[in-house]
Amino acid sequence: MSINIYLATQDYYDMIYSFHKMLFKAHIEKIWGWEESWQKANFSKSWKESRTKVIEYDECFVGFMQTIDMTDCIMLRNIGVHPKFQKKGIGTQVLSELQVEARLLNKPIHLSVFVTNGEARIFYKKIGFVDAKRGNGFQHMKWMI
Repeated sequence: MSINIYLATQDYYDMIYSFHKMLFKAHIEKIWGWEESWQKANFSKSWKESRTKVIEYDECFVGFMQTIDMTDCIMLRNIGVHPKFQKKGIGTQVLSELQVEARLLNKPIHLSVFVTNGEARIFYKKIGFVDAKRGNGFQHMKWMI
């Protein structure tokens, strides 16, 4: 298994937005409803504020991750792995590398997962995240050093 993670360039923007929509639209529709123009504007804001990385598996684009290095934590804003490539250890390896970075910076990792995404919550708990608080359609979680 060969996993490669690297910073996304602007060339990846449209592909990653389409991927984001494919992965998360059903959850967003259940919680708030999907408004395309708002989603595009929000994703654009996220792209500008975050460090966006491409995730490749055997040289094939399979996902992306967005993080924000905050004063007191690393915020995992978004992570998505294509369903065909889930349960292959890709997300675990990507987040394990983020946990190494967090240890070096002496910072916890915070994230928010859709309350409708129970499978993701189970995954995060398996790799050491704990529930923090719940609100506005999200379960907030954190990983402590």
